[in-house]
Amino acid sequence: MQLDSRLFESLKRGFLVKRDLTKLNEHYFLAVATLSTVLLIALRAAGLFGSQALMPLLPAGFVIMAVLPFALLYKDGRQQTGLQKPATRSTYFIAVVAGAVMAFLFYGAGVLLFDRTENNWYITIFNSYQTNPSYTATSSVGIRFLVFTLPAMIFSPIGEELFFRGFLQEVLTIKLGQSKATWCECVLFGIIHLLHHGIYRSDSGLGIHIFSGMLWVGGMTGVAWVFAWLRQKGQSIYIAMTAHASFNFFMNYFIFYHLSV
Repeated sequence: MQLDSRLFESLKRGFLVKRDLTKLNEHYFLAVATLSTVLLIALRAAGLFGSQALMPLLPAGFVIMAVLPFALLYKDGRQQTGLQKPATRSTYFIAVVAGAVMAFLFYGAGVLLFDRTENNWYITIFNSYQTNPSYTATSSVGIRFLVFTLPAMIFSPIGEELFFRGFLQEVLTIKLGQSKATWCECVLFGIIHLLHHGIYRSDSGLGIHIFSGMLWVGGMTGVAWVFAWLRQKGQSIYIAMTAHASFNFFMNYFIFYHLSV
């Protein structure tokens, strides 16, 4: 399958790629996407499971995700990945509602199935917050909520959407077509979130919550599919970012105001 001409020309002119790409095909760009994905997974794992000194690697991974389309694509290519104004502004409202509903469903399912045990995905995320020095710096629930929610509404929605629903989606579409590419990036999105719940570190080493971890991956895959659908419906990556930010806001709302008290 030949590369879409606009994306190929944009990638060919990307300033990180200094040599002539005219003889390279889609396999080159798939390799770039694969290596980027492996690097980002490694950074996230180090940031979540490493020492406190490695915590900055987590937001660093999000920054790299956000930079990739600008590093490898010119304006026409970035537009193809969804970096353009939405078709209608009403889709922003749909995105906010969709993010809130999905966060509520995860909260309800977690409490119903696992109560407040370590198998509850929101409890796992809350426990990870407690290891951050920013958590112990104040005893105010409101300040803690803001300290953890504001970055969660900026870094991961921008970085992950630009990478998964933007760059990776389009590169995979070149090879697989839109439907298969969407499911592939959604499943990958779900799997990488095992690092947030499912895989855990204890004094005896790394472990995994098999049942709740599988549910979490499946749920995150579904959430990613909704983000991808919103991006297509709104014809803009900004709609997916909005839904993602809404999900993270309400996720932290349930964590700090319903599970941590």
